[in-house]
Amino acid sequence: GAGTAGWRAPELVLGNRCTRAVDIFAVGCIAHFVMTGGGHVFGERVMRDANIVAGNSDTSALGTDEKARALVEALIAKDPKERPTAAQAIHHPYFWPAEKGLRFLLDCSDRVENEDA
Repeated sequence: GAGTAGWRAPELVLGNRCTRAVDIFAVGCIAHFVMTGGGHVFGERVMRDANIVAGNSDTSALGTDEKARALVEALIAKDPKERPTAAQAIHHPYFWPAEKGLRFLLDCSDRVENEDA
């Protein structure tokens, strides 16, 4: 089959058809690997395929970086329909410059303030 064992989306491990969502899954695994300096989000090699099929991921190596964690978790969602497209993924807050993140928080704060008034 397509892909490398331990890096394939659950639908590929189960022998289902290949869609673009499998590439998004692989990007999520690679992103975690790069962000953690070599950690695999689905654990040790011998358990990876079983963990992938079960949806047993571990993003704890990302520490307190909630944006990184949210991005990786979205990319490796067990259900391919829940994974973002590539176009959606590049607009994830993880990739926002600090100024955009601050503007977003200020806009949210203003909105909450106005709703409470």
